[in-house]
Amino acid sequence: MTIHDQFAKSLLSEFLEPYGRAVTNLEVSDEPRFVDLYFEPTQVTGYAHASERASGDLSHPRELGLLGQMARIACLIEPFRNPVDEKSIQSCLLKALMIRAKQQRQGSQTDPYLWILTPTASERILTLFGAVGEQGMYHLPAGLNAAIVVIHQLPCTRETLWIRLLGREGFQQRAIDEVIGLPTGDPSRSRVLELLGNWKIMLDEKTEAEREEERELMMNLSPAYLKWKEETLNEGKQEGIQLGKQEGIQIGEQRGKLSAVPILAELGLSVSEIAQRLNLTPEQVTQTLDP
Repeated sequence: MTIHDQFAKSLLSEFLEPYGRAVTNLEVSDEPRFVDLYFEPTQVTGYAHASERASGDLSHPRELGLLGQMARIACLIEPFRNPVDEKSIQSCLLKALMIRAKQQRQGSQTDPYLWILTPTASERILTLFGAVGEQGMYHLPAGLNAAIVVIHQLPCTRETLWIRLLGREGFQQRAIDEVIGLPTGDPSRSRVLELLGNWKIMLDEKTEAEREEERELMMNLSPAYLKWKEETLNEGKQEGIQLGKQEGIQIGEQRGKLSAVPILAELGLSVSEIAQRLNLTPEQVTQTLDP
């Protein structure tokens, strides 16, 4: 699993979990095939056709914008860091068909919709799969129950902000700047800044060669990381003042470290490795993973 995969799954599931069941790395079959994210909303009011989704006429959590429209009914979400190619789309379609077949055998009428997220897509790719649409939303023929979301073609509005964070280069940087510019009281802002900050921490833990490959991403994440760190430290200072103590800064730093523990654990690091990298005790790591 790449760091981008981990961030994309964390970001999407963070927003969707309050409204239903979000499952990352859903196993498709006995073969090593996994869907990045499967989401099933808590309440579903019938089947929504692709055109209804695109129109935004359906009721959905308003703060999620486009993501809320996409998750109006059960869906599979496959985000790609690099432009999606023909084989990757075929693989996504195959996994979606296998999941639908399995659910039908179990008597389910869920019929999840497939969303493929890609920074860019060539005209050849869109034409090859019969994808039709505009402004970044391209729906495949109805029988496939799927769509390709070309992130860099989406309009730059609050409605598309959470999806645009998964773009690349300057397009992603603009989305990150928009998150930083949100009102400080916006709960979504603090949640996303924490995720972006943790993403930067994970990149810092990579080797020099790996960091060189992700230099553009690290530059994009740096402002968000610094803002998150500053606000976390300030929060710790205020807490320290209220408690009449001098440990406010340490509280903020500690909170930032502890929030990175679950993400490093998902990347396969052991308790001792996490403790060493974040300068925590093994007991602190264990308590965070198993509160």
